[in-house]
Amino acid sequence: MQLLDIFYQAGNWFCHAYNLDLKRWFVLRLDKFETVKLLNTKQSVMNKEQLLDSFRQYEQEHYCIPYQCQLTKIGEQKVEYNSYPIMQIDHKHGKIYLNGKYNKEELHYLVDYLISLGSEVKVLKPKELKDSYLEKLNEIIQQY
Repeated sequence: MQLLDIFYQAGNWFCHAYNLDLKRWFVLRLDKFETVKLLNTKQSVMNKEQLLDSFRQYEQEHYCIPYQCQLTKIGEQKVEYNSYPIMQIDHKHGKIYLNGKYNKEELHYLVDYLISLGSEVKVLKPKELKDSYLEKLNEIIQQY
């Protein structure tokens, strides 16, 4: 693994890491590491610029499904306090929008995140995200 960065999100420390054997990017929780060792390897590692270029390409290819949600002012504050790098807040025509992109494999993470915003968010698009969000919300409501 070759680490790109370390970042803090929702009470946890993470890193973006490139697996040299699999030639694939991962987001790893640092508290799940048991040990870290520096290994001598004959494998070629990337310099910082190559690593950043590879990561930018990965983000463009991996996070390819755009989404949009509408936020209340309180929702905006919640997102500002706890958001992911791939998200952005936009103000248009007096409304607040949360825009970003996700990967189909990570849909459930985004749904859980949006559920955590409670009534401060309304999912607008795409249909897949809106349907998954409403399904999860209904499951939660039925538990009570």
